Amino acid sequence: MKASTIKDHFPLLRRQRRLVYLDSAATTQKPACVIKAVNDFYLNANSNVRRGIYELTVKADALMERARLTVAGFAGCEAEQIVFTKNSTEAANLLAYGIGQNRLTAGDNLIVTEVEHHANYLPWQEAARRSGAELRVWPFDKDKGRLEEGWLERNLNERTRVLAVTEMSNVTGYRPDLPPMIEAAHRAGALVVTDGSQSSAHGRPEWRELGVDAAFCTGHKLYGPMGVGVLYMTEELAKELPPLLTGGGMVADLPNQWLPAPMKFEAGTPDVAAICGLDEALRFLYALDWDQVLEKEKKLAQLFREMLLSKPRLNIPGVPAQLAPAEAAAPIISFEVEGIHPHDLAEVLAGEGVCVRAGHHCAKPLLNRLGKTALTRISLGVYNEPSDVEALDAALDRAQKLFPCL
Repeated sequence: MKASTIKDHFPLLRRQRRLVYLDSAATTQKPACVIKAVNDFYLNANSNVRRGIYELTVKADALMERARLTVAGFAGCEAEQIVFTKNSTEAANLLAYGIGQNRLTAGDNLIVTEVEHHANYLPWQEAARRSGAELRVWPFDKDKGRLEEGWLERNLNERTRVLAVTEMSNVTGYRPDLPPMIEAAHRAGALVVTDGSQSSAHGRPEWRELGVDAAFCTGHKLYGPMGVGVLYMTEELAKELPPLLTGGGMVADLPNQWLPAPMKFEAGTPDVAAICGLDEALRFLYALDWDQVLEKEKKLAQLFREMLLSKPRLNIPGVPAQLAPAEAAAPIISFEVEGIHPHDLAEVLAGEGVCVRAGHHCAKPLLNRLGKTALTRISLGVYNEPSDVEALDAALDRAQKLFPCL
């Protein structure tokens, strides 16, 4: 599939030609094949999984486990290491609950970073509160646009149990240099958990090769439906952790004899239709020429960045003006225009058919570090085109005329 034809696969974007969608970090649009897969499940295979032996339920079982194999291929691991959740938030809570219960006591510490989305911050905050462990927050250097150098080495010790870190900031697009962090944490005996919610839509995660103990992402940011997420764990960690939810389909016998992973962590009826949609979304991504798509994305991100920096009164907080080419090509850019509140700016842009996000982006620690209460954010998907840069350019000009600098 050529990058130039990708947009044609998205019915909503095809129907609404005036729409310029720049909010893929919040949720991606869905290709027709994903919508069809969800619909097909209810038309042709609707039944509960792991509940019967008649034809419909056997088919539903097969569709769900085919999806697990597809996800495992995407993540570079074994199917048994993939747990279906409803989103990244549930995955992070499952990990924080289990690790907190099994590994955290008063006197221990765990590390999160200031660039985390609340989904990978608040569960660890709560785990620390419940256990009496110390929550250590790795500061963001807003002048250099990265986590503070040398901080991890000074704060890791033999009582560190977890390092939780994003693979890509949902505010600045910053990608932490994970391999040395993982190596340092493992030397100290700590587990490493990464949030791949943003990064997974911009290249395969390969979590096992990366060497993390657990990682997660969410289907709706991967061109799949809402209601399904993915949690990866090493076999050792999956055996150790207790389930977050208990109920049907995850128990071998009573009391407390759990089935092995992944069933151990999948209590109750899953959203099988959404899982089928995620399967099809990943197959859609597999069909792309990833080298071509990523090269197009980098060039497009650079065009957006150059256009934004050319505007008067416009700033990109937390991102140095001089960046290495790879960093300058981040598919997420948050900015502010002097004299225009981000919410007002987003409303004006919406009136021009340009969809952006405004607010604190569920990343209050980072926004606090930047000294901001809200920012306007653009984020790219596989369907964005150079014409979108022109549309945003014109819409920003319109906004700045409506809100002249006082």
